[in-house]
Amino acid sequence: MATLQILKNGLVFVVFAVCIRYYYDTPLQNCEEKFGGKVVVITGSSSGIGEEAAYQAARCHADLVLVARRRSRLLQVRENALKLGSRRVEVIAYDFSNTENIRVKVVEMIAKKMGRIDHLILNHAIQVDGNILMHIDYFNLKYLTKSMDINTHSHVEMFRQSLPYLEARNGSVVVTSSILGETPAWASAVYAATKHALNGYFYSIQQQLLLTNSSVAVVVANIGWVRTPAVAEYLDSGYVPVHSFFQGTLEGCAKSLVDSLEKRMRTLNYPLFG
Repeated sequence: MATLQILKNGLVFVVFAVCIRYYYDTPLQNCEEKFGGKVVVITGSSSGIGEEAAYQAARCHADLVLVARRRSRLLQVRENALKLGSRRVEVIAYDFSNTENIRVKVVEMIAKKMGRIDHLILNHAIQVDGNILMHIDYFNLKYLTKSMDINTHSHVEMFRQSLPYLEARNGSVVVTSSILGETPAWASAVYAATKHALNGYFYSIQQQLLLTNSSVAVVVANIGWVRTPAVAEYLDSGYVPVHSFFQGTLEGCAKSLVDSLEKRMRTLNYPLFG
């Protein structure tokens, strides 16, 4: 009887897991009603998850503001987003290692171009050259400081400067963090430190917004193994022992980020079992 119960529980888990995976990897439903004509700002949108999030939002006919360092790449994403359904897409080239000019060169520029901010996806992060899993630079304070500036401080400043515009529109924010912001792992000391700081700050901000009756929702998105072009290389090599079932897709991850803007949940974990 005990063995039968274990088998039943296992079957229930498998069915549940498959349903969740199917939900994440199917297109957004009725999203034009939710996002059509809304201004969605996406940082780090020149590649990877941010680029795909732009395409997901474009299919919902959202108006987009794309922010990243590489203007040439942003223009390519803009062209694709317009073909997918966005009526208007603006691009702003900005390096988030400079935290001092975010208000003038990013947020005020968005306000000037679009007049409002309905939703914000904070997705930018420092890019590591070489093996992303073996970039062990634990004791280099310059690297740690730069990583904190890009992965944490600039997110805080971007949120702070955007908050008045978001409150005027009852908006929502998704902070793209990492499962390493919850549970650290080997070869990730600096990156995990930036994501722990990011999570600690925005979990606290969630409480602060509740206490002040703010209309803005903040979603902390803890992202696990997602098959971005940069990560897929290591997953396919077998160097990282993560079964394909526990790997998230680029499309599924981006869809879940955009979807969480409307659902206004406190925490998003993607993939759920990764």
